[in-house]
Amino acid sequence: MFSQIEALLAAVDLAQGRIHPALDRFIAAHANSVDNKYVTTIFGEDCGKFGLASALLYDGEINHSRKLLNAYLQEALDKQRLDQAMYALVGFCRLLFELDEVDDAVKLLRFTSSLPFVRNSRWFEDIHFAPIKTRFSGNEDLWNTQYDPIDIWGLCAQMVTRYGG
Repeated sequence: MFSQIEALLAAVDLAQGRIHPALDRFIAAHANSVDNKYVTTIFGEDCGKFGLASALLYDGEINHSRKLLNAYLQEALDKQRLDQAMYALVGFCRLLFELDEVDDAVKLLRFTSSLPFVRNSRWFEDIHFAPIKTRFSGNEDLWNTQYDPIDIWGLCAQMVTRYGG
């Protein structure tokens, strides 16, 4: 239970712009979820890893976030955890924009912004998509265009191969 509460409080901290308290809480949530592998929150199993990667992106720690997202996505691939893969791809979407990998980022943006748990969430809009929209203001077609159907596991493997390093 501690991990769930810490992750939710961290998500609130991050949404309110309190990056360092969010980082501290996500680290605590992640540490606790390592001991209790069945803790699940809005971020799925091992909630601390996705949340921590998100907070690190906000703090400008691109390489650290990249390593966490890669590990999170690789674990999703290994376990065939679709929920975990979806969260990881949301994180990769933001990461790729930060890395100026616009073509792949747009592909992920079109896909991830159409997922119901993302499309209907103010948190994902504020934390992951608002910074992208601000950065690419004037080119709103990037996130309004319908995505082409894709092979989700192929896309996950592509992200790990291309950006996992």
